[in-house]
Amino acid sequence: MKNIIIGIIIGFLLAFGGYKALSWLEQQNQLDVSTLPSYSVNFNKEANATANLAEAITKATKEQKNILLIAGGDWCKWCGTMSNFLEEHPKLQKEFYTQFEVIRVYYGKGINPSAKALILKYGKAKGTPHFYVLNSHGELLHSFVTKALERGYGYNRVKFLRFIEKYSKIKTITKDKK
Repeated sequence: MKNIIIGIIIGFLLAFGGYKALSWLEQQNQLDVSTLPSYSVNFNKEANATANLAEAITKATKEQKNILLIAGGDWCKWCGTMSNFLEEHPKLQKEFYTQFEVIRVYYGKGINPSAKALILKYGKAKGTPHFYVLNSHGELLHSFVTKALERGYGYNRVKFLRFIEKYSKIKTITKDKK
């Protein structure tokens, strides 16, 4: 009887310790988005997109990573779907913001002149969200809508991860597949 009680206690301690360890591991894969610049997580209609890009270029150059400029807005259903998708996949969200210097630029009704000029510099957005992959100097490497990353009414985790892996590493211009 004594051995059974000791076994139960040890089993409980192991299970509780495993639960705490799993919780700790999950926290290591999460990103505190409050530490990111506002331009990385918000589509601000009033923002000076040119100044935000200059700041993103400085950070990207220092950290030797590409920039992901996202044209969209809070009005855009698929932009919201993408934000929710990233929140639901903390490890993927961490990769997304770690591998790229992300800058969100408001694109839509009431677009400000700074944002409009910046988007047009890289080519008209063909839908939203529209991704512009830039090198750390702000030069366009690739441009496309996110439809290729979708699955049904959401995004595909595997395709999104492949996008991150491929486009965070490219350093030369690639052409759109038509």
